[in-house]
Amino acid sequence: MYYAYQIKHTLQIGDPGIVEPLIYHKYTVKDEVTALRVTLIPGDLGFKQILKIINRLANNKEFKKYSDNIILIGVFYELTDTHLIKSTTKIIENLHATRGSEIQALKAELLDRYNTEEALRKLLSPIPKTF
Repeated sequence: MYYAYQIKHTLQIGDPGIVEPLIYHKYTVKDEVTALRVTLIPGDLGFKQILKIINRLANNKEFKKYSDNIILIGVFYELTDTHLIKSTTKIIENLHATRGSEIQALKAELLDRYNTEEALRKLLSPIPKTF
């Protein structure tokens, strides 16, 4: 199920849902393995890169290695063009001001390793991944 405009939409397996750009939304699922397929129109390069990075980190069993890595949060913030609220904005701005070079280095490393055609093929595979 997903929420947009504070309206609850319950979807069944295979049902499509459309969220218009710039609309706050969130997804909730039951306590079971769930796969969510997202199509961005027009496509967003940074979001696609993040999906490939997360998917490959999970496949390579490396995701836990980064679970407490604040620099990775900075990379995700930058690639997804996230718009934060209240105190989180100051935290991220401070992170970029004090550790921006580390963020850029990790971003370059992750994009070099995981922003590949192979990563895209694996991302589009129908097998759900668990983190």
